[in-house]
Amino acid sequence: MPRESTLHLLLYATAGLLAVFLTIHVALHAPGLFYDTYKESVQRESVRRNYENFGWALVALLIVAVIHGLVGLRGILLELRQGPRWEAFVNFLVVFLGAYMLGLGTYTLLTWLGIMHFGG
Repeated sequence: MPRESTLHLLLYATAGLLAVFLTIHVALHAPGLFYDTYKESVQRESVRRNYENFGWALVALLIVAVIHGLVGLRGILLELRQGPRWEAFVNFLVVFLGAYMLGLGTYTLLTWLGIMHFGG
C-alpha cells in the first residue's frame, strides 16, 4: 500500500474530480441548458445519447468514485482498530472490493452502451 500521505492526497484529488464530474452531471439535467425541461433530460433517448457522447466520462466517474470511496472506507476501518493483521485484512478488502466494483461497473456500462454483448 502507498504511504498514508499519498492516500490522503489521492482522497483530496478524487474529491475535487468528483465535484467537477458531478457539476457536469447536474448541468446535463438542468432545464434551459441542454433540454427545455427536466423531464425531457431523463427520457431514455436523452440518457442514452448522453451516455454515448460522454461514455468516457462515466468510466472516469466510476473510477474516481470507487477510489475515493474505498480510500475513505480504508481510513475509517483503520481508525476503528489497529494492528498489523487488521491492516492487512483492510488492505486486502479494499483492493478486492475495488476490483469487484470497477469490474462490475465497467461491465454494466459497456453492456448498457451496447459495446459488449454476453449471453443470448
